[in-house]
Amino acid sequence: MNNAGGALRRLSPILLAALIAGCAGTADAPQTPAPKAKAPAPKAETAALPPTPEPVPEPEIKVDAPDADEMIGWDTAMLNETFGAASLIRHDLGAEIWQYRTDACVLFLFLYPGSGGGPLQVDHLDVRGGEARTDACLESVVRRHLQGRTG
Repeated sequence: MNNAGGALRRLSPILLAALIAGCAGTADAPQTPAPKAKAPAPKAETAALPPTPEPVPEPEIKVDAPDADEMIGWDTAMLNETFGAASLIRHDLGAEIWQYRTDACVLFLFLYPGSGGGPLQVDHLDVRGGEARTDACLESVVRRHLQGRTG
């Protein structure tokens, strides 16, 4: 046992130095965790959307607009039947000015009392804005009325 005890005494300082060196080395070295195996990312899925329907154009309404010359002498009942309610009516010294607005133009109808002070009748008309073509304006006002929009 003497030999074993002596060998142990000779190895003790070496073992002790190795143990201290091992502890000191781990305190200074940064601890990095072992890399984890990444789980595969879930595959992104997109819900299928129904196809967008093609816009259906509104059917063009066949319009039988009056000629401007035909309208001279029309009374208020005929105007309401053909064009609907005016967007603006201005009263001016016994006369009325009826205004109809569309995206294409603004139509002005000038109504004066008929002969002998009778009911108001169209004396003349004027078109403003857009192309300012009388026939196109009359057509747009009639179309607007037929589509159920007044003014």
